[in-house]
Amino acid sequence: MNKIINCKKFKLCVGIIVLAALLITFFKLLFWNSSYTMEKTKVSASFVDKVTKSQKQGETLKLDKEELNQAISMYIKEEKSSGNIRIKGIQGDIVNGNLKLYVPTSYKGINLLITSEGKLSYEENKVVYTPLYFKAGKITLPKDFVMAKLKDKSKDKISIENGTIAVKEEILPIKINSIEVKNDEIFVGMKKVSNIIEEKIKDIQNNIKDALKNNNLTEDNASKSNLENNTSSGETKGNDAPSENTKNLSQRDEALDRINNGLSAAGGSVSTGGQKAVISSMISAINSMKGNPSANPYSAAGGVRAVYNKLSQQEKTELKAAVFSNINGTDINIVSSMIGK
Repeated sequence: MNKIINCKKFKLCVGIIVLAALLITFFKLLFWNSSYTMEKTKVSASFVDKVTKSQKQGETLKLDKEELNQAISMYIKEEKSSGNIRIKGIQGDIVNGNLKLYVPTSYKGINLLITSEGKLSYEENKVVYTPLYFKAGKITLPKDFVMAKLKDKSKDKISIENGTIAVKEEILPIKINSIEVKNDEIFVGMKKVSNIIEEKIKDIQNNIKDALKNNNLTEDNASKSNLENNTSSGETKGNDAPSENTKNLSQRDEALDRINNGLSAAGGSVSTGGQKAVISSMISAINSMKGNPSANPYSAAGGVRAVYNKLSQQEKTELKAAVFSNINGTDINIVSSMIGK
């Protein structure tokens, strides 16, 4: 009897030891490289000039790992939080013809490193990422589960379906027609645009015109029609187009506010009086555009360019690096139009 009892105790001890070993191994794999940190990537003036040149000439833009991360840093300026999850940043790498992403994250204060590798392509006016896997540490996560969670948090211009994450081209600051990853570089086919900022302005204007047209209104009679609708029988009718107009203006003003904040931050990164004067002039030009749907960043910035052109080449380079490192990628074109090359 004692032998049987001892045997059962021995098996129980062995089971507990094995279970403990499995749990220790699991948590080691889960928290692998959880202390991963990223150095802040600054957007260089040479990189912005390279992108602008490729866009104007309709050339293929070639990005290495460093330039890829400069592009990412244009959009990921600060940490993002959603519920108990905090995303500290995103860093990219190019591995065997695939895009690999490193996402240091914390969940309820516990640090984790999320990684994903996948294919990058351009399809139907969208930049498409097709993930091969998602991992927390070295533990592979169910892809369908992760994609479902991402879909719950995705915005209108990001679609997640059929195992892909697609970003609509319209939210990008550049116009492209292809993306291909080869070896350790990304090749982006750029559409030729002579004046990028003018194209952006046209997009805004066309959005407003389309909204008016869809409601059988023209820009000339929109105000008249709106007034009639507001005063007829004390009711408000047919206000969809003006509402859309207001929405576009509101979104534009939000972008100007972002730029204003970014420029203020950039002001602390420059050293000379001339550089600070340029940033001050840019902030004034931005403020003058708020609330005015017909304001053109290019014409509003004549004073900025006059001050900017007085800087030495080194001052210009330092200024661009400071400005573009603090401005959101979707707003880069407005700032670029103010200072030119």
